[in-house]
Amino acid sequence: MTTEQVSTSFQLIDGLHAPSYYDVNKFRSGLEYKAQPDDIFIVTYPKSGTTWMEVIVFSLINNGKPFDEDNNDYLMRTPYLERVGESTVSTISRPYSIKTHLPFDRIPYHSQAKYICVIRNPKEVCISLYQFLVKHQQSHYYQCEFDTFFDDFMKGQLPYGDYYQYLRSMWSYKEHENVLIISHEQMQRDIRCVIQRIAQFLNINLTDQDGLLDRVLTFSSYEYMKKNFDKVRKNYSTRTMDNAITAGVSSTNVRNGTVNDRKSCMSDEQSQQFDKDMAEKMQDMPEFEILCR
Repeated sequence: MTTEQVSTSFQLIDGLHAPSYYDVNKFRSGLEYKAQPDDIFIVTYPKSGTTWMEVIVFSLINNGKPFDEDNNDYLMRTPYLERVGESTVSTISRPYSIKTHLPFDRIPYHSQAKYICVIRNPKEVCISLYQFLVKHQQSHYYQCEFDTFFDDFMKGQLPYGDYYQYLRSMWSYKEHENVLIISHEQMQRDIRCVIQRIAQFLNINLTDQDGLLDRVLTFSSYEYMKKNFDKVRKNYSTRTMDNAITAGVSSTNVRNGTVNDRKSCMSDEQSQQFDKDMAEKMQDMPEFEILCR
């Protein structure tokens, strides 16, 4: 097992890219977690819809409860595997979901556990991740120019690794019955249908629970999340939880609720370069390319 500071933006921990400010022991502990048959994993590359999916799943498995009704309960039941480590995840009361940005082939796997993967158009990931990291004071990209970040994204030299390799890591699992792959674009087009699919995947009967679907739709709406996520962080109690649990929890995780935002940063020349690169790297993953349209 090795740890190496490769750049100021990331460190290599057992062959995986991790942000330079992550705790090595907790990250490695997360890799060693033993998946349980009733675990629900939310698997995403950063800025692919992690928080949105997390809120949907939390509300579904808690009978339509909003994430901001009990802030501590929400944060404790949505642990971030590689930030908090095995010991924290193993002691959390059920039901809960475990979020992770680890590549699928490095995530603790159990044939009976559930894995909900959210993917997104690579261009949208690039823009959204930049908009997040440029405001993150611990980030190497804090207040940096987009051109610098763009070059690193194209090379896959980011704190979370290469996005196309990340997609490829889940490719061989896409037909598994315990793996559900949803795209951010599908969520944008028809979130009601997506919630119904997730409920079916988790064996939750919406028809037998009056108003559950409508409650989940309300509490996972962009307007509700944008309004209430800052309250979650403000009311967080450091006496009851590890600081890493609340890392990144704020309305900045719910940036603008739109797609096709690439023109805010990306030049026409960069966009054309991106299209060419994306076509080459996704040609062997046609289903993923279709999902991300």
